[in-house]
Amino acid sequence: MSDEDVFGYFWDIPVWSSPWKTLEAAYESSSLSDSGYKIPKSVMMDSATSVDINEPLIFSVNVGDDPSQNFYIYMHFAELQKLNGNDIREFTVSLNGDDSWAGDQPIIPTYLNPSTFQNPSSVGGSTTNKLSFALKRTNRSTLPPIINAMEIYRVKDFSQLDPHFHPLSTQWKFTG
Repeated sequence: MSDEDVFGYFWDIPVWSSPWKTLEAAYESSSLSDSGYKIPKSVMMDSATSVDINEPLIFSVNVGDDPSQNFYIYMHFAELQKLNGNDIREFTVSLNGDDSWAGDQPIIPTYLNPSTFQNPSSVGGSTTNKLSFALKRTNRSTLPPIINAMEIYRVKDFSQLDPHFHPLSTQWKFTG
């Protein structure tokens, strides 16, 4: 658990399917926690990126063996490097091979300013017991994709709600 997490959430590291490395912010910036999602600054100060600029950043999250369950996914991004004049970092996100899952606009992280992508539709469980993500750089991008954090919430049928229910499924921070 992060000491700064206002919700008391625990942050974990996902299962990586491609070589990756950690990028760290050069200095601590309060702007990294300036979003409505209140992601801890200590989580947003690191990001994961592909080791090879030509390869996507691929990772998966185990979600259990019930393909009827649904999830909401929130992905958090912030550029941690001051880019040179000609550098561009933009990428797309696919889920379980669906390149249209994140829409038709690429993600372009802003320097030390967190942004969140959330598909408004829930995602169905998978027969493979995992959700597989691929972050792929666009043709005009000169840098590999990055991700700072991700939250996944399981949809709960409130007609069967346990009085001790906690809505959290899992959060991930992307550090080494």
